[in-house]
Amino acid sequence: MRTLNAIKKIIEMYSKDNLNPEMPFWRVVKNDKIIIMTKYYKLVASKLEDEGFALSYPKLGKIKVDF
Repeated sequence: MRTLNAIKKIIEMYSKDNLNPEMPFWRVVKNDKIIIMTKYYKLVASKLEDEGFALSYPKLGKIKVDF
């Protein structure tokens, strides 16, 4: 949980300030390949799509990275 909370804070920091991140936080997904759910999960999904990853939607509100 500590790592998950740290990643959420990093996502929120870069998303709010529109910074150019040095750490590709959008590439961090959970073991089940589900995107970490924060209020900026759509930004993370769009960055992954921009890199060519296919996304699927197995459950309402969940986004899975197909790799």
